[in-house]
Amino acid sequence: MDHLQLPGLLGLGNAVVLGLPTWFDLHAEIESAKELKLATAFAHMTGWNKIRPSIERSTGRIRLLTGLNFCQTDPDLLSDWLGMSRRDSRIQARLFVHSNMTFHPKVLLIETAKRHSVVVGSANLSEGGFVSNIECSLFSIDSGIVQEADEWFERLFGDNTLTSLLRGKDIDRYRPKYDVAKRKNKEIQKLERDIENHIATCHQASIIRWKEAVENATKFFKSQHFKNAYADEGAAVAWEIKRALNYPSFEFDRDGLEDFYKIQSLGHLVEIYKNRVWGHRKKLQAGLRFLIDDSIPIEQRLTEVFDGKYRVEGVGKNFLTKVLAVHDPLNFTVDNNPVSKALKHFEYDVPPRCTRAQRYLDFARVMKDFRIASGAKNSLYVDAFFYDFWEQHIKNAGKT
Repeated sequence: MDHLQLPGLLGLGNAVVLGLPTWFDLHAEIESAKELKLATAFAHMTGWNKIRPSIERSTGRIRLLTGLNFCQTDPDLLSDWLGMSRRDSRIQARLFVHSNMTFHPKVLLIETAKRHSVVVGSANLSEGGFVSNIECSLFSIDSGIVQEADEWFERLFGDNTLTSLLRGKDIDRYRPKYDVAKRKNKEIQKLERDIENHIATCHQASIIRWKEAVENATKFFKSQHFKNAYADEGAAVAWEIKRALNYPSFEFDRDGLEDFYKIQSLGHLVEIYKNRVWGHRKKLQAGLRFLIDDSIPIEQRLTEVFDGKYRVEGVGKNFLTKVLAVHDPLNFTVDNNPVSKALKHFEYDVPPRCTRAQRYLDFARVMKDFRIASGAKNSLYVDAFFYDFWEQHIKNAGKT
């Protein structure tokens, strides 16, 4: 999946090429090349297949260099390179063969009638290197940089103590080693995924005393106390909030805003900011419409209302998440002071996050998991549990 959507050699993706001009077309440059030089640590068919058609259409000189470190280079690709070099004298392929050095460069030089360019970076010749991996390379047509890169390539490519012409018997010796390494790599990749998933989980918000919290909530939802005091309250509060703010248009008047501030369920709002908020009502109304627009990624929505275009001074997380919770009570829980204090009792662990939007999304994810585990009908019930726990066990603790 492409997350970053940055400009690369084959379009937008994760593999960014810094300084790449908008006019640059890799296929056109290869096809018009007088000479192309490629040095890549690993070479995979997935990457080679993306440029092979353009290589075949080119009439220029092609020189290809790769290595066998860590048994990553695909032997089928080596066979293809060898076959092309035997059929076409303009194509030459070599292997890095020095056993006491690791071969790890990623350099592409292309010379056309119009320009001489170089790309140097982290990307190998692979589909991931072109698009999907997180890669960073640099494009340059600076004559000094290009000349240095070209001289480096020529020295390496022509050094028979470091590189050797690609031969069929070399591929035959390498292929069984590659097959063994490929099987071993699957085991290594599984270990990598396991530790990455473990670390990623450790960097997510969580409730340390999860079992205790879930057991308390499950018991609470089955109690007569909940049925009498809270079971019917959630729907009524949601209706009151929507009516006060004229959801979903949010074209509320001053009385509507006053009514909203008087609704103490789902968190008591500080009224000291009310007049200031009313003064920015147009911005707030637009922001609330943006907040509930489910066609827009939720992190983008939260970022804009918390800290961006729709930020209104005096409108905080309680105000905004109160609206979000009644808009989508299966996915979002209101974040207010009683909930925070109850969660602290259950040792809610919050890793550092860069933005308020990310912190809330961590919170919402944990609360959704908690809702499902405890059997709560919706997030309004979850708020009722934490509020009641705060009131019964925390609010007056230590008071005489």
